[in-house]
Amino acid sequence: EDIDQMCFDKAAISQYVFPDKAPDEKRLAYQFNYLMRLSEDFLAQEDLYQDSFLLEKSKLNVLLEKKLYKHFNFQLGKAQKRIKTEEVRSISYWRDQYWLSEIETQALISERKREYIKGFQNLSDNLDNYFFFEKLRYSCAMANLEAIGANKYDIQFIEQIKDYLEEKTDKDFHIDIYLKIFQCLIQQDNEQTFS
Repeated sequence: EDIDQMCFDKAAISQYVFPDKAPDEKRLAYQFNYLMRLSEDFLAQEDLYQDSFLLEKSKLNVLLEKKLYKHFNFQLGKAQKRIKTEEVRSISYWRDQYWLSEIETQALISERKREYIKGFQNLSDNLDNYFFFEKLRYSCAMANLEAIGANKYDIQFIEQIKDYLEEKTDKDFHIDIYLKIFQCLIQQDNEQTFS
């Protein structure tokens, strides 16, 4: 029988999948459920391979969990080197920096090193940069929509963030660009924005 014709006939499908057994809807339902789980896992794996850092992060977590510190440190070094060579600092750059700092700090804690752990400072700094980048990016989008009259938004904490970043002398260039864009959007007639 043609497979296309069997698609809606559960008894025919059961006979095709289990040729030596009597048709059983329950067994077939379990197989469909299992097939669906395999399909979902496959799609998740495909997504994992699309974002190479997620795969790196997963490897690092496994190596750390298994206490394979030599391999962990080697893979961590490779990941850090790869991130440092990225020219464009997109949101994935800041996310990856934060995740690497988090994993590195977890490794230092699991190795029970009691000296000053610079990983905590890196973790905090990278979390701040990730947060500032994302907050400014979304704030710019919201301010832009407000400017064209689409909606009115309540952008919480933006004044405190703006004030903090304006005073900060060592902020990242990419974060500074978003800050300037945001200032332009909310102060369209203020010439000091570009100074």
